[in-house]
Amino acid sequence: MSNKFELEKSVTDAFLRSKGVTRYKLIRPESDPPDIIVQIGDKLIGIEVTLIHNSQSQIRLENSYIKVFSRVRELLIKSGIDNLVIRVESEKIKGLQMEKCAEVIVNTCLENLNRIGYRRTELIKNPIPGIKKIVAFRMDEAGIIITFDSRSNTFGPLRSDRIESVIEDKIRKLNKAKQEAPKQHSCLEENWLLMTIAGTFYSNYAGVADDRLSISLENCYDRIFVYHEKKNWIKEISAGLKVV
Repeated sequence: MSNKFELEKSVTDAFLRSKGVTRYKLIRPESDPPDIIVQIGDKLIGIEVTLIHNSQSQIRLENSYIKVFSRVRELLIKSGIDNLVIRVESEKIKGLQMEKCAEVIVNTCLENLNRIGYRRTELIKNPIPGIKKIVAFRMDEAGIIITFDSRSNTFGPLRSDRIESVIEDKIRKLNKAKQEAPKQHSCLEENWLLMTIAGTFYSNYAGVADDRLSISLENCYDRIFVYHEKKNWIKEISAGLKVV
């Protein structure tokens, strides 16, 4: 799926099914916003889909570990390993020694290779600053997979100020669109904001810090959701006008 609409359609489809909605039609709108129109019976709902990151520091951390994981895969393949899943519980640290982390992960796996089976096996705790735990297991098909440990709470909840910032930006965008194309928006019975969590495949986001937020603009969305597609959880957000 290379174009934006198909990606947004896929996310919306997964979101609706996670909510238990099974009968609906997804329609491409004439202009943006909304990103997609959902028809449920005779009701038309405009949905604005946006990716939300925990923070720029989170993104940098993930990118650093992606490089570590790539190096681990390279070293393991050279060692003749071809069917292993490794999950690393990482921690935030300044000046991450990427090459050293990669060597520690590889050496830990090689030293414990005989006891790694098809069940999740804990190999080591706190071997080096930046890594809290390394676990591994084998799989039937050939391949090396290295990811973040999905059971860890390393990255914590999404901060309220980050979510508030996204909501306010989308409110401005929707209000402007309603002014410029009132006829198109008059046919929509509701407008939803769908914020989807972005990041690497096994990045752990424990939820949202607060589901009742105070924002500086009057909310024009009927419903606001945070949705984690990989972990399949949905949190509805209540956004009220901040009292000055």
